[in-house]
Amino acid sequence: MPKLPPKKSDNRPVEQYSRGKVGNFYQSAAWIKLRNQKRILNPLCELCLKEGKVVGMEIVDHIKPISEGGDPLHLSNLQSLCDKCHRIKTAKETHKRNK
Repeated sequence: MPKLPPKKSDNRPVEQYSRGKVGNFYQSAAWIKLRNQKRILNPLCELCLKEGKVVGMEIVDHIKPISEGGDPLHLSNLQSLCDKCHRIKTAKETHKRNK
């Protein structure tokens, strides 16, 4: 079976995620396998679907960030998001942390 080309979000430099051990996590076989499984299970943005919009997912996101104690390798802590929803969620989390 031919390999699919990497999604836009897969081309981000690792340094963007790097916070010590967390950066290495996103390159691990366990994460890549689980991320791919989530993509198959939920190929659409889950937040857009709640608003009645059908938008393809681009990013597998941790609902509760690993840095805040979220389970890094459990499907129940993952959601499929489009780039726009992921940017909005991340901005809100960053704003909350900076308060």
